[in-house]
Amino acid sequence: MAKMPIMDRSISGVTKGREAMLNLKHLDYFYEVARCGSITKAAQNLYMTQPALSKAIHQLEDDLNCKLLNRTVKGVSLTSQGEILLDAVITSMRLLERAREKIAELNDEMSSCVRLGAGGDTVNCILLSLLNTFAHENANVTVQIKEYSTSRGIKALLNNDVDIVFIHSYVEGGDVECRQICALKQILVVGERFSYLSMNKGLSLLDLSNQPFITYTEDSAKRNMMCSFFEKQKFACQITYEVDNTETIIRLVEMGKGIAILPEFYVKEFLKERRLFQIQIQEEIPDSCVWMACRTKDDSSDASNQLKEYILNSTYNKFSHP
Repeated sequence: MAKMPIMDRSISGVTKGREAMLNLKHLDYFYEVARCGSITKAAQNLYMTQPALSKAIHQLEDDLNCKLLNRTVKGVSLTSQGEILLDAVITSMRLLERAREKIAELNDEMSSCVRLGAGGDTVNCILLSLLNTFAHENANVTVQIKEYSTSRGIKALLNNDVDIVFIHSYVEGGDVECRQICALKQILVVGERFSYLSMNKGLSLLDLSNQPFITYTEDSAKRNMMCSFFEKQKFACQITYEVDNTETIIRLVEMGKGIAILPEFYVKEFLKERRLFQIQIQEEIPDSCVWMACRTKDDSSDASNQLKEYILNSTYNKFSHP
């Protein structure tokens, strides 16, 4: 029989109405004794003394309330109970070995899988084109994407549900490290219904105080950024729609439901096709920054580190305005 060591753990057993703990190390010792047919030789193989090994076997017999070995001057042989236990130990060893193999396979899969969290607009407008290129260069890496708002994305990161999350507000200190990947120029846009506003180049934000606005929902980082800008300008806007995704906001603006502040990069094709129109105002609208957040503790896989490096080297130059 080939030696198959068992981890030093315990399992519960029952003997004479009382609970006993079977030490898995003792099962390992028993297996080696049965394999060698000699306590002395088994002790040598296990790098322990013969008395210590004998004591461990006696403890196992006490725990099971039976005799496992027939001891003679020539060595040891198994009793009927010992034969039953040996079969069980060999079966358990094989199951453990299969478990180790499956865990190793899963670890290999996980080491080549990167889990991302991001808002839908960040995925569609920024990440997909990057990931397409990354996939061609790293065919062995699998990428999983889950959609999260900034707050839920941070929670998912801290819970180890994702490896990297892309957010719209900086998170300072603690267990999260943030790196800015791009700064997107923001502009005011309208549909054809309000396109006349785009013809006046001397407007101020206050000139739009009677116009309807379409914004992100209150719990979003992008809404907070917009509100902060309005407060600095002492501007109170009339909000007619609150929406949780950029695609719907663009659609509502195009339908003539109001004005929206959106990253120019997201709407450039709509502007080119004259489905949307830009309103020029005197005030400078702050950029919309996208941050890549990771756990401070360096527990990232090689695949995750590869993708981080690729994104940091690619995004800022590609998506940030001059």
